[in-house]
Amino acid sequence: MIAPQGPAHIERLIAQIEDPNSSVPQSARTCFQVLVDTLRALRERIDRLDAEIAVRAKQDDAAQAADRAHSLGRDLRQQVYRQAGQ
Repeated sequence: MIAPQGPAHIERLIAQIEDPNSSVPQSARTCFQVLVDTLRALRERIDRLDAEIAVRAKQDDAAQAADRAHSLGRDLRQQVYRQAGQ
């Protein structure tokens, strides 16, 4: 099986693997499905961890301060770009 590399192509590849009418042989489909299931489990775990990190960041003063500093830097950069464009 030949497929484009990289995360941008993974959904299309999964769709081919799971489509019984695709050209993927059944013997390969069975093996690939193990990889698809593992990928989905990892995505779920990452999503749960991201949610936990977001909750903790909202409760942590240092994380909030860092977020404010990041926002301030972004706002200043945008202001400089606007002034430079005038």
